[in-house]
Amino acid sequence: MHPPRGGANAKSLVRAANRLRNLSMKRSGKLAVAILALGLASEATSADDRFPEPEALRPSVEFWLRIYSEVPTHAGLLHDTEHLDVVYGLVEYPKGAGHKERERISTSARETVENALRDLSRGQRANLTPTQKRVLESWPEGVRSETLAGAASRVRLQSGQSDRFQAGLARSGRWRPYIHKALDEAGVPAALVALPHVESSFNPEARSRLGATGLWQFTRPTARRFMRVDHVMDERLDPYASSVAAAQLLAHNRKVTGTWPLAITAYNHGAGGVRRAMSRTGSSDIAVIIEKYDGPAFGFASRNFYAEFLAARRIDADPEKYFGKQPPSPPIELETARLEGWVPAKALVGHLGVDEDLVRRSNPALLETVWAGAKHVPKDYVLRLPRSAIDEPLESALKSLPDRFVYAKQIPDLQYTVARGDALSRIAARYGVTQRQLIALNGLRNANHIRIGQRLTLPFAQDPKDLADLDSYRGARTARGLYRVRPGDTLSEIAIRHDLPVAELARLNGLANQNRIHPGQSLRLSASAPKPAGDNAGDLVDPGVAAPPSAGLEGDPTDYTVAPDGTIEVQATETLGHYAEWLGIPTDDLRQRNGSSGHGQLEIGRRVQLDFREVSRDDFEKKRLEHHRALQRAFFERYEIVSTRTHRARRGESLWWLAEKHFGIPLWLLRQYNPGLDGQNLRVGTSLTAPRVRPHGDRSQTGQ
Repeated sequence: MHPPRGGANAKSLVRAANRLRNLSMKRSGKLAVAILALGLASEATSADDRFPEPEALRPSVEFWLRIYSEVPTHAGLLHDTEHLDVVYGLVEYPKGAGHKERERISTSARETVENALRDLSRGQRANLTPTQKRVLESWPEGVRSETLAGAASRVRLQSGQSDRFQAGLARSGRWRPYIHKALDEAGVPAALVALPHVESSFNPEARSRLGATGLWQFTRPTARRFMRVDHVMDERLDPYASSVAAAQLLAHNRKVTGTWPLAITAYNHGAGGVRRAMSRTGSSDIAVIIEKYDGPAFGFASRNFYAEFLAARRIDADPEKYFGKQPPSPPIELETARLEGWVPAKALVGHLGVDEDLVRRSNPALLETVWAGAKHVPKDYVLRLPRSAIDEPLESALKSLPDRFVYAKQIPDLQYTVARGDALSRIAARYGVTQRQLIALNGLRNANHIRIGQRLTLPFAQDPKDLADLDSYRGARTARGLYRVRPGDTLSEIAIRHDLPVAELARLNGLANQNRIHPGQSLRLSASAPKPAGDNAGDLVDPGVAAPPSAGLEGDPTDYTVAPDGTIEVQATETLGHYAEWLGIPTDDLRQRNGSSGHGQLEIGRRVQLDFREVSRDDFEKKRLEHHRALQRAFFERYEIVSTRTHRARRGESLWWLAEKHFGIPLWLLRQYNPGLDGQNLRVGTSLTAPRVRPHGDRSQTGQ
């Protein structure tokens, strides 16, 4: 028999288990288990067939109820990863313990249980230590030694969340009405307002170690299908924009998977992954998929995501039952208005007469590049401010922005390659910019960590005269069709720069003497431009463009995996040459293997037999996925989805013709929106959904 490891920590585990014994409830019957239960009722929050709670998931739901409502963040439960009703005990961390200390304590406690399981698996049942006895009692009576041996490799510690969940309940009041509105407009059940409890505890600044960000924990690849994420803006940090995007993603997942349990699981595992699970198990039952699907990426988090949602939903529907009376924070009353041009942040703050920190807090999507002056607040950005912060309606305040602050172009970027001996401070001084701007523009974490050959983006620094005043730069007429005269300008230079005859420019501005212009003067560049001294024109439109779903690779329902028989289904853009390259074999070998001749395109949907003598299936799948990631990443770096349309197929049309010729989008994108269609046999009258796209930042287009 191995003695328990961990010293004081092992004793602490025993004491904690004994202390919790008084709280536990033993369930009798065939599957009786000694668990530390909360005694929570198993009734559903409400009768809603859209969110079933299968009997097989009840232990998991009760486990997460305990994690969310009873175990605080300074403690955790040791449990079996497959049977969540097998809980070995509680681990508590000292107050103020850091990450390394917590890791040491949890590792020691886990090893203690693992050793006890190994001892018990050898048949030991007499003279048990308190830890061994507690571990044995955590399993049904008569548990087999083989079961205990397998359980030794499945011991896990789940940190508690009760204090974090309680804080999230209070925070949720700030955005709950808006989230309900976004869900309703997307046709998503209101119950999904509880999902941010699972993702971020309603913390819009939350960031995971894997890069997921914001209230709804979007990763960068998925977010870029719905929102703007670049070095100027990250709308994942905006609880309003990200809520609209999350509602659209959930609606899309429901369309692709067919049920809400699977749509919710797809929020974590991806629509493509869930469709593969459905295909491999032959079922759309969430309980069957959780039990039978063994996909390599379908780990603990994905298997438990729906159960976590059910637990969070139950608490969210009746928080007083779990935490007592706790009024939520009141909704934030914000005014919104859309900018009609690119505006310097400092000029905007100064014109509105409000504190910069308040504008920052109200507009978290704007990144440091904007506040450092390296970029303007983008055109068409929906600005938000508390109604109590300004004396007049925000829309009116923006319309009265002086023309000199409203530009028709963003500040451009320059590129610089780091050379030997360079330091960020020297580069900044050389180009007349600040280190703060360079750090923000390039997402640098440490000003001292740049490397030779690294490409840095510089703020606009094309002309030395422009360095002193980045709010003005040559070639940027105002968004209202006006141009502000700079020192050294002549009317002829301005006319050439804007493709106008000098006489026409003089006529538009009533200039009797073409040599009489002065710095700061505003000139009309078209007959439709407003008079410089008059009211500023420009229509403001309602905020909140709801981006419809796009199935980028994380939401892509296409199955890119290799079937058990060694075949794959041909997808758009793929050729035998691609397959041969990824397999490391001659293309002719693949042609011969598949009875193909010539060099024509493969039929999409056809199955191709592969040869894995040089590479493994996993390596092939990785290369194939990267090919499609690169295509989709390049597309969504240039375009965004703005709406969808419905089309009924006519005689002679094919998916390829509709995508490339009719809709003007890639075939892979059209197939992602219509995953169930047979691309080779498109029947007349079949209804298709197609996305409308436009270049990023081009609000003048509604899509091709």
